Amino acid sequence: MIQKNHNVSVWLETAVSGIRFKPDRQAVEEELREHIEDKTLDLMRIFPGMTEEEAREQALDRMGDPEEIGKELAKIHKPWLGYLWRASKWALGLLAAAALVVCAATNDHFQNARHPLWGERATSYGTVRGEKAELGGYTFQIVGAAFLDYPEDGAYQDVYQVTVRVSSLKFWERIDPAALYSGLTATGPDGVGQPMDRATVNMDLEAGASQITVGIEQTRWDLFSREFAIYLEGHDWKENDRVTLDFHFGRGDFALTVDHMEQVVME
Repeated sequence: MIQKNHNVSVWLETAVSGIRFKPDRQAVEEELREHIEDKTLDLMRIFPGMTEEEAREQALDRMGDPEEIGKELAKIHKPWLGYLWRASKWALGLLAAAALVVCAATNDHFQNARHPLWGERATSYGTVRGEKAELGGYTFQIVGAAFLDYPEDGAYQDVYQVTVRVSSLKFWERIDPAALYSGLTATGPDGVGQPMDRATVNMDLEAGASQITVGIEQTRWDLFSREFAIYLEGHDWKENDRVTLDFHFGRGDFALTVDHMEQVVME
């Protein structure tokens, strides 16, 4: 066993000795080692009476002269290409970091371009940290749930508001709101599912007020996440009222449930 492993190690060391860029040398050595093992197993399947040591020796013979292979590999794997590749990775990293600094320092420009790094458009209510799910590199988590109780004689209607944060470490891939709207159905305590690809708006022209009673509104966003408030009409609130959010995407389906609402009395 010691001898055959030694033979393989010597063959590999000879074959890759001309590759001067270490990451390339290690990768090629591992690939050649796998080829040797594959050939060894193939020979043992074809010739059941052959021992593992014999099969490995024949596999090495069939791989060829390691010195000749080493010369060819040295021609292919130029060290300057490896160092250039490594330098380009560092350069791209520094460029990305510089871009983030510039973006943060000139956020007003990005606000005007409708591509802000962060912002807040509406208020989310409730302090709950509820269920969460992972899908396609995104984390979906309920971060707020409340029953918004408006005055009976006012312009606004009572609604349930559930806030969902969608986050990803890939800041350049913040979720497309349109994909969320088309893939979400919300079901309130009455058991009726409401698709979120359209919104119902309460308009009071005399008071000059408008309110989403069924639908989604983007409330906050930052570099790594977006938060969305999901609204459903509410009546006769109870503390244990349940709202279920069913997500249907091309990569999979899941549901998040809220079974505890905070009552927020609105003025």
